[in-house]
Amino acid sequence: MTYLNLSIIQRAIKDKNKEHLDILCFDTHERCQAQMAKTGHNFYSIRYENCKTWNTDFAEIPENYHIMESIPSYIDYDFIISQSKFGQLQYAKSIQQRLGLPIIHLEHTIPT
Repeated sequence: MTYLNLSIIQRAIKDKNKEHLDILCFDTHERCQAQMAKTGHNFYSIRYENCKTWNTDFAEIPENYHIMESIPSYIDYDFIISQSKFGQLQYAKSIQQRLGLPIIHLEHTIPT
């Protein structure tokens, strides 16, 4: 994966025997999200008020990418990926406070 080395992250998290990571994210940068989904990990996109929704004109929704209206408590999430410092990062920080998850913030748009 070109954006981040998930094996380093996987070694740093609590369950080293876990085959797939469970990653919270948000519908944005569909092509980037679709590429990340090729890693085989599980992505759980959270929708919140006035958030951007997945646009299938840019990429189809991968099978391991799940769009949710709320955060189920039965999934043991490993971390949160944010790709927008306006809206997403603030929402990710509120999730971080509740669940104690690390946030990986990807900044790949100009200007930042």
